[in-house]
Amino acid sequence: MFLTTFTVLADISPNVVGNHLRGESITTPDAEIHGYVPTPRRIATATEADLPVESGLGLEAWFAQLVESVDVPHVVASDRWSHPHHRGRRCRTPNPMSG
Repeated sequence: MFLTTFTVLADISPNVVGNHLRGESITTPDAEIHGYVPTPRRIATATEADLPVESGLGLEAWFAQLVESVDVPHVVASDRWSHPHHRGRRCRTPNPMSG
């Protein structure tokens, strides 16, 4: 199972992995992901994940601590960010929000 940090990643991930892995989001569609605090139940789900996936856009400050606590490898979906002035073109500037 792969576990994404928010629902948009969960929605698009099957386009990448097909039917090879079952995926879900650790957050709910109405969650505010910037300040999300995983519940004990969601932490337990994370420990069962084969592949946690984060956006890489600096939206999930809480995710680093979660990944350290579950001790599994994880994937960063993007190490680049898009700025409105690029009008849909891929930005080559590193995300200033990621550390």
